[in-house]
Amino acid sequence: MNYMRKALQKRIELICSILNLTAEESMWRDVDIEFHLSLPEDTSDIASMINMLRGIVSDETLISQLEFIDDAADEVARAREEQRAKMPSLYGDSFDNSKLLEATEDKGE
Repeated sequence: MNYMRKALQKRIELICSILNLTAEESMWRDVDIEFHLSLPEDTSDIASMINMLRGIVSDETLISQLEFIDDAADEVARAREEQRAKMPSLYGDSFDNSKLLEATEDKGE
């Protein structure tokens, strides 16, 4: 993989020089190159791992293990908002669940 990294860095250096983007001489070195294996993942194994670690690891960490989730913090916030929206329909409109939700969020559940 090292030869591919060097070849890609050389290509980026050439592109920068062609486009006159060499305001900094080392601009092409600022590009990070990452290689990922394109192996299929067993999502059922990942889902079972997430369920086993629930309560031990934070929800944000668990959600970040799913490759189709881009922003785990945003996903956790949306899930909590959905829970908040569903609560009044379960207990009727007269039940004020805002204090209950705030208490559970403070505990990190």
